[in-house]
Amino acid sequence: MMTADDLPSLRQKIDDIDQQIQALLVERAHVALEVGEIKKSNHDEPVFYRPEREAAILSNVMARDCGPLEPKAMAQIFRTIMSANLAVQQPIDVAYLGPEGTFSQAAALKQFGHSIQQQPQKTIADVFKSVAHGRANYGVVPVENSIGGIINDTLEALVKTPLTLCGEVTIPIQQNFLVAAGDESAIKKIYSHEQSLAQCRDWLDEHYPRAKRIAVASNGQAALMARQEAGAAAIASLDCAELYHLHVAATNVQGKNDNATRFLVIGQQQLEASQNDRTTLLVTVKDDTGALEHIIQPFAKHKVNITFIKSRPAPNQAGHYVFVLDVDGHRDNSDFKACLKDLVEITDNIKVLGSYPKAVI
Repeated sequence: MMTADDLPSLRQKIDDIDQQIQALLVERAHVALEVGEIKKSNHDEPVFYRPEREAAILSNVMARDCGPLEPKAMAQIFRTIMSANLAVQQPIDVAYLGPEGTFSQAAALKQFGHSIQQQPQKTIADVFKSVAHGRANYGVVPVENSIGGIINDTLEALVKTPLTLCGEVTIPIQQNFLVAAGDESAIKKIYSHEQSLAQCRDWLDEHYPRAKRIAVASNGQAALMARQEAGAAAIASLDCAELYHLHVAATNVQGKNDNATRFLVIGQQQLEASQNDRTTLLVTVKDDTGALEHIIQPFAKHKVNITFIKSRPAPNQAGHYVFVLDVDGHRDNSDFKACLKDLVEITDNIKVLGSYPKAVI
């Protein structure tokens, strides 16, 4: 059995291992540089970020023996390593719904790591514009919350955008009631994103039934307004509390503890198949009886599994609905192509938004 006398030798052993790790990280970075140089020499517009490659690496990391470490913890370490290596090859700009402290920022950092150049935007539409106009390489936008449902601003942008989906990331959502220093009972206005207000409706009804609830573009903006206005509060993340120097009056004020939001990565590249892909598409049909059944039939016929489906009125098309579908598999799969061929016969419009690796961590 080891004792305190063994600590110096164990710490020296850790120091020696750290030196070996650092040397290997430097070696890996040099190899990444070589990969980057080959890409630059062989392509006029080289693509440095390869989500399908990164997803495969992370999946392999989690499948190997991680010892006493959790597989996801090990994958997060490699996520950081890959982010640093990508920055060495070519720094990338990532747009997200800002300001700082939003869940969108947290999703961007989880997907890309901390070595990116961050571009917070005022609205979800601005995220799409930033990528479409080449000011950012990629964007991260919320698409679906487990409590509040689909994010309408994102859906509207997806219907119109020429951009492609390049990835997905899901993060757990903890909503918190944030106030500036002062009397919490004097709160007259509560700011947050409309989705967050919906998620926390029951808690607000119980604790602040008379306070006016005001929807703003993001929870980060809500926190900033709560900081600046007397008698105001915000529902936002703990990061917002720290960034904007707000007091956390209550935590976990959302309706369910398993609250999570799924985000999509938007860009301008088509991805090759990975080990485990998802494809998202939009299908527009007339608002007729049995429309949903007609859409589902080709997927069932060709054994393409639908994992998500949601409809809403089609913008600028009276009497039509647009369905958002997530299905398992890549757009190049023969079963999916056969399914699309059948769908063309029974729908007004089909738009494949992209195929991308399913979230790994």
